[in-house]
Amino acid sequence: MNNASVSHVIWDWNGTLLNDVDLCLWIIHQLGGPRGIAPPTLEDYLDEFTFPVIHYYEALGFDSSPAGFDTLANEWMDLYLSNLETRAALQEGAREVLTQLKAAGYRQSILSAYKHDMLLDAVNCFGVTDMFDDIRGLHNHYGESKMDLGRDLLNELHEEPESVLLIGDTLHDLEVANELGMHCALIANGHYSEDRLRESGATVLNSIKEVPDWIS
Repeated sequence: MNNASVSHVIWDWNGTLLNDVDLCLWIIHQLGGPRGIAPPTLEDYLDEFTFPVIHYYEALGFDSSPAGFDTLANEWMDLYLSNLETRAALQEGAREVLTQLKAAGYRQSILSAYKHDMLLDAVNCFGVTDMFDDIRGLHNHYGESKMDLGRDLLNELHEEPESVLLIGDTLHDLEVANELGMHCALIANGHYSEDRLRESGATVLNSIKEVPDWIS
């Protein structure tokens, strides 16, 4: 990758800018216990979590029928929203990195599988809304693919794909970047284990704090 060619950075939110892994694992335990589902360990979660998230919950033993998953998604979101401020926080160094890149002239956006209106609230809650030119989330809370969302965002940014860097924490982020022709870097302290990320052959950074030196 020619880092000098990058003018716009698209960030994933959950797991990349926001450290919510422990919160998400805690919610799985809360939802799974009454349903008789064995609680996954953190290591299991990082090795097995995937998109669309319905496949992950189905593998754990949750009801993946339309009605069952709808109930699960609503319960999940209730727990997530009511515990977000106490059980999640920006990744260490995230605010400083965003500030540094903005000062250096990079435009920045968010592309997330999180529901759009809730995403806006969360970004505002953690005080970084003014860092971004655009913030895009899905129209529902089912954690589906963000491929089409990314395509729409890229078209509306009026940027050539080779001038855009997507930074995420999952192989779905890599999939989106590859499909749309963007550069990609993955952060190894989000929702996927470092081993899974490195096996893909993608650029993997240990922490978001490494981004400014790497991109420059």
